Amino acid sequence: MPEPETVSVKIPRDLAARLEGRIAATAFRNLDEFVAYALARLAEGDPKDGEALSPEDERRVKEHLRALGYLD
Repeated sequence: MPEPETVSVKIPRDLAARLEGRIAATAFRNLDEFVAYALARLAEGDPKDGEALSPEDERRVKEHLRALGYLD
């Protein structure tokens, strides 16, 4: 199966460094793979698709993103 076409996303260098440190002991091979995974999970409940995240799922996603340094 061919890899999907990609685009670049810019994030602050210090955030990238913090995330790389957090994913070092995970199954993610690199920061790109992790960011794609996190954003895909977030996009799964896109309200435009008619399937919004439940309040509990939204809370869990925000908690996870906050722990990873994406949210303050």
